[in-house]
Amino acid sequence: MISGRAAVLVIIVLTAASAAGWICTEVIPRDINFNEEAYRLRWGDFTFNLVSYLRLYDPFHSFWYRGVLAFFTLSLTLCVITGWKGLIVNSFNFSPPASADEFAGRKAAVLIKWTDLARKDPQRGDILGYYEKEFGREVEIGAKRISPVYSKIAGYLKGGGYRVKSRETDESILFSALRGRWHYPGNLLFHIALLVITIGGMIGSFKGNKEIMYGRKGDVLNLYDSPLSIRVDRFKIIHTNTGQVSKYITDLSFLDVEGDSVGSERLEVNDPARYSGYDIYQSSYYIDTEEFSWALIKCRFNEKRREESITVRPGEEISLKSEDWTVKVKDYKPDFRKGAEVYNASRRMNNPAVNIEVKGPFGRKSGWLFLKHPSFNSDFDLPAEFSLSYIEPVYYTGLQISSNPGTIFIVTGIAVAAVGLLFLFGTSYRLIKIKLDGKGLSIIIEAEGGGKMDSRQISRMKKDLSGILRGCIIDNAEEEF
Repeated sequence: MISGRAAVLVIIVLTAASAAGWICTEVIPRDINFNEEAYRLRWGDFTFNLVSYLRLYDPFHSFWYRGVLAFFTLSLTLCVITGWKGLIVNSFNFSPPASADEFAGRKAAVLIKWTDLARKDPQRGDILGYYEKEFGREVEIGAKRISPVYSKIAGYLKGGGYRVKSRETDESILFSALRGRWHYPGNLLFHIALLVITIGGMIGSFKGNKEIMYGRKGDVLNLYDSPLSIRVDRFKIIHTNTGQVSKYITDLSFLDVEGDSVGSERLEVNDPARYSGYDIYQSSYYIDTEEFSWALIKCRFNEKRREESITVRPGEEISLKSEDWTVKVKDYKPDFRKGAEVYNASRRMNNPAVNIEVKGPFGRKSGWLFLKHPSFNSDFDLPAEFSLSYIEPVYYTGLQISSNPGTIFIVTGIAVAAVGLLFLFGTSYRLIKIKLDGKGLSIIIEAEGGGKMDSRQISRMKKDLSGILRGCIIDNAEEEF
């Protein structure tokens, strides 16, 4: 559960599930439960039932996504629980080498011998040459003389951001130097932040909600799991010069528990409102398939060569002025289709039509009139032609209302993650161990993180330390003289 392979697997699965969820939200309409009949007719029962069962219209609240999220949360929790102590201990607690045996058999990153600092073929007044001549090929310094050397080396390391701890023996001084101690705590902080974000996602998935609500002017919509509500005061669709929908706007009032207005807001696409923890988005709109506002019907009399237009509203029976006839709308379809029977294909004005009944001395006659395709109008077998000039539908605004009590966790986690990444990538962890004795200086790299020491850095450190040691040799030689 906490191995590297398991972590990669969990991350891949979560990424795939998140990508699938995002695609579903873009492809699957969110109102399929609201318009079940139309989608069943379009997709078939099997596809509709599968989409509903997997909740593909709202995948981030589905059981399969919650399962993946829960597995990721468990894996991340175990990782933090088992790893925090080691990261903290390694970063803040370090000690000098216990003995010189820790250097045995290990390749030194930096090795400086006193002999290497002495010159060959000394000339008169050559202090370094004198030192080599005095002590032979293997130049050594007594244990008592290396304490000042340690002080200068420790000062050099502290100037480079290292913390130093030492242990002195009879023959040497052993010390450890640590820098970048916030590197691994940054890693731990980032993992904790991921866990907080994931917990926020879990809370949002289980406790949060998201749904589409529809309402027309004057409708009051209750916010789920709350005694609060909103009222649709106005809904307006703005069209372009070519008749295309440009945008749609909803004016809302926020109502308290008593039903009194406590505020208002105008919604547009990409300009949401927030009320008492609920985010309200202008999502869509639809047209009532059962009701229209009014229809303008034109009657052209063939023999008298005259026309008469009447405005008909639902349930009304309107009389013609020049004839003893009445006209009534019996049925209305915003998107007329005909198969085995007449049905409505969608909630859009793709093919609006009305079924009218004409009543007069001849009895009753009925038929369909089409707004966009008048050539399909019914023939009433009367000395007049009827046509549909305009129909005003009843529009419902579609509001996506969502709440996520886990948002505070997500926002906090993102902030903590930023701090963790700052420590993680802004610092390099390095623990080195150093042995200073009569033969010279030896440095081994015990641990590194966030970038290893390259050859240029090692050469630079060796050059700086060589200068410090050479200066110490000169000081010792001057004392000998």
